[in-house]
Amino acid sequence: KLGLDTSLELNRINKDNIIKLISNIPNLTISYSLNDFNKVLYPSSLIEDLDLEVKNINIDKKVSFSKKYSELEYAMDLDNLYKYNDESKYLKIYQNNLNIPYREYNNKFTNINNTLLKERLEEGINLSYTSLETYNECSFRYYLAKILNLDVFEESFKTIIGDIVHHILEIGINREIDIEKEISLYIKDLDFEFKERELFYIHVLSKEIDFLLKYLNEQKKVSSLNDYLFETELNVEKEYNGVKVNFKGFIDKVMTTKYNDKEVIAVVDYKTGDKNIKLDTLEYGLNMQLPIYLYLLKTSDRFKDSIIAGFYIERVLNNVLNRDKVKSLETLKKDNLRLSGYTNSNETIMSLLDSNYKDSKMIKGLRFKKDGSFYSSSKVLSNEEMDNLIIKVNEIIDDVIKNIVEGNFNINPKVLGGKNISCAYCKFKDICFKTKDDEVILEDSKTN
Repeated sequence: KLGLDTSLELNRINKDNIIKLISNIPNLTISYSLNDFNKVLYPSSLIEDLDLEVKNINIDKKVSFSKKYSELEYAMDLDNLYKYNDESKYLKIYQNNLNIPYREYNNKFTNINNTLLKERLEEGINLSYTSLETYNECSFRYYLAKILNLDVFEESFKTIIGDIVHHILEIGINREIDIEKEISLYIKDLDFEFKERELFYIHVLSKEIDFLLKYLNEQKKVSSLNDYLFETELNVEKEYNGVKVNFKGFIDKVMTTKYNDKEVIAVVDYKTGDKNIKLDTLEYGLNMQLPIYLYLLKTSDRFKDSIIAGFYIERVLNNVLNRDKVKSLETLKKDNLRLSGYTNSNETIMSLLDSNYKDSKMIKGLRFKKDGSFYSSSKVLSNEEMDNLIIKVNEIIDDVIKNIVEGNFNINPKVLGGKNISCAYCKFKDICFKTKDDEVILEDSKTN
């Protein structure tokens, strides 16, 4: 309509012009490639348009004009040998004169461009307990998850269960609530389609939470730390080589009270599954959740002068109970809900947390000899030992930050006690092609 040539017409004009130019060149020979070492190339349609005669050039492969071409031919001859048992007449010549990385794969991390990494980290690094432990389990896994952002969070029924438990415990620990009603209100606003069996499980879950809330209220009766802070966010700002780092954490529950003009606090993190609370792998930067809570508290303006009564995991939905013919099911469930972690060895502070600490129904890992001293297996720490833990955690965090900024992302899954503890639940096992040589063997520690 505008009187302009269409793209088809323009292509036809361009083709006609090229044909005229070629036709004006006498004695012309045109060569063309069959491939460019990466893909197959196809001859031009001009061969048919101009009715050109195509002549194959027979090259004596014993004479090489291009090493790269000869290596490609060698690889194709090897393909034919392994796939079809077809041995080329030139194969032995290639084998005697060429060395190519045929069917070889090197999975080693070969560094990252410093300029690209600097651009990626320009807005800083957000570190948490989870990402710190990910790096220490395998730095290449951290690279894929956090630098390349391949670890996309997907909400699942499991994560929703955890959110429900945290929400109901937060609103129900200080007041009477209708648990099923509150759960219904909570899930109504979620963008998640529940199956019938999942809704049934949520109904069962409400009864478990009811039991849990009653147990927590029993705890309050023996503890002076009855002022609660929920979902407390704590941040520590750091910097390395011009890169700003924000180390952050969320604490489910901080229990507090005043004693001799000092604030005494205990930290509780709710877990819907099992969790190792020992400090035996701390030196490797593993199982650091509890020490990190301690670090975040004592480096924050809000809690830095507080006295730590203890820091714990509470397994709120761990339904795996020890078999006991003497104890009732209710007693077993309460035993399972006791706090797992480390307690201040000062008995005055301990008594504030649990007035019945000698026969504690609230805290696991407290055992006393007849003379009143602690058994060596008791999970107690002095204030000085807690300070040393904080120093160690800070060193580990600084070391991880340094390695991230310097681009150290080798494939290095950890093996402890003969078990690979890094790869079992890794989403990227099909990417790294991990070998036994990549594994880092950690020494077993007997520390409690």
